[in-house]
Amino acid sequence: MPPIRLRIQTSSLEIVFMAVDSKHLCLHEQKTSLLQLQEDVLSHNSSSVTFDNNSSLKVAKWDKKTDCCMWDGITCDNSGNVIGLNLSYSKISGNIEAIFDLRHLQRLSLARNNFQLNPIPSGIEKLTKLTHLNLSYSCFSDQIPAGISRLVRLTSLDLSTIPFYFNNIFDFQELHRLRLEKPSLGSFIRNLRGLKEVNLDNVDLSAQGSSWSQALSGLSNLKILSLSHCRLSGPIHSSFGNLKSLNYIKLDGNNLSSEVPHFLADFRNLQVLNLASTQLYGNVPGNVFLLPRLQTIDLSKNPLLTGELPEFPSDSSLQLVSLYETNFQGKLPDSVGNLKFLTNLLLYTCNFSGLIPPSLANLTSVIEIDISYNKFNGPIPVFRNSGVPKLADLRLSFNLLTGTIDPLLFTLQSLKVLYLNDNRLSGELQDFPASSSVLEKVYLNGNNLSGEIPRSISEIQSLSFVSLASNKFSGTIKMEAFQNLTNLTSLDLSFNSLTIGADKPDLIFPVLEELRLSNCNLTEFPTF
Repeated sequence: MPPIRLRIQTSSLEIVFMAVDSKHLCLHEQKTSLLQLQEDVLSHNSSSVTFDNNSSLKVAKWDKKTDCCMWDGITCDNSGNVIGLNLSYSKISGNIEAIFDLRHLQRLSLARNNFQLNPIPSGIEKLTKLTHLNLSYSCFSDQIPAGISRLVRLTSLDLSTIPFYFNNIFDFQELHRLRLEKPSLGSFIRNLRGLKEVNLDNVDLSAQGSSWSQALSGLSNLKILSLSHCRLSGPIHSSFGNLKSLNYIKLDGNNLSSEVPHFLADFRNLQVLNLASTQLYGNVPGNVFLLPRLQTIDLSKNPLLTGELPEFPSDSSLQLVSLYETNFQGKLPDSVGNLKFLTNLLLYTCNFSGLIPPSLANLTSVIEIDISYNKFNGPIPVFRNSGVPKLADLRLSFNLLTGTIDPLLFTLQSLKVLYLNDNRLSGELQDFPASSSVLEKVYLNGNNLSGEIPRSISEIQSLSFVSLASNKFSGTIKMEAFQNLTNLTSLDLSFNSLTIGADKPDLIFPVLEELRLSNCNLTEFPTF
């Protein structure tokens, strides 16, 4: 019976009286099943669980004196039937068969628990009204029950699991890996035509050839597909190109050993594309990067993959571009500055060349730029505080960069990691306001920098790693200049024309682990 409202309206005041039905909403048989689940779980965890409101175990908070529809993790319909059970992150283990008596259940999540390498219990097929099933990362093992394939109302299925590594004991890992063999993936999803989300990361599918992609092509409503490290092979079947509704594709860590399917450029709804470490080869069509809704593209760790970056439009949605350890080449286009939402640009260990475009300093959302191990040349773009306010990690190592270093680079308001080592940078380092710097790691080794080391570097309180080795720095530097760096764990001043000295007899570096002073005209080792 719904609440009865009595409304009294006066000229300045509205008073509402509510009469609430004294009966609890929760049905008796539903509560009985939940209390049985509570008893089974708590008896299995009796040594570590107490009945109190502070327990991380949700079922420990269930009070049989109250309406079960008000319990943590429970959702009921208007008739008092439990239609939602969310026990994720609840340290659940042991017997959970009481759940299978909740026949009206539509959503079930047991994600992020620990079932201690036990198989997924049979009986889930009794929950014929399930639309969402999430058993991810809960340490289930062995064969996935075939009964799940009879849940024809499912729209979302997540059975992702963790990869098990126990001191490289391969047999143990293989024995306990969650797998789908009988039935195969094709047989398993044959009746699950309503699926919109499929997440099976780290599940052993052992699907050879294009059978897996051909089987999935029948899921016309599929929007999310995540099959990382599932022992899939390639090529991807051409019928997979019919899945135009896909907005999330994650196939990294499989051995596809084929060319990148050109039909990916027709997936206009695609937001995430991850094909890292899949042994892909051949040329990547540039228009894949231009998909209107694409936010993440990761093609990294495919050394036989080639391509060039296109001209980026001003309305691009890209947030992460990861192409490291591929054979992408050509120039970094000046239009990269149009990527106003870009947070991560990872192009290291590729074959890019040419000048680093000044527009890189226009990436106002960028957090990480790593374009090391390429053939970029010319000067470093001028990064100012107003230009890249979120940039925390800048790596330009092992290129052919020339020119001097703008001292304001050291004072970017979020920059914590700076790698400029092994380039051709020259000139003197100028002093800068050290109090404005949040740098933690500075690597300038392997350049042609000269003059004295600016005192500013020894005044950046947050520094933990400093490498200035293999340059042409000169002059005398006292070790006590670095004594105020209480976080310093590594200092390398080797192979410079420096004279190292110390006036204080007892220097204190509380966390220093590594000190390199090779070829620094050291005549007496400082006393620490």
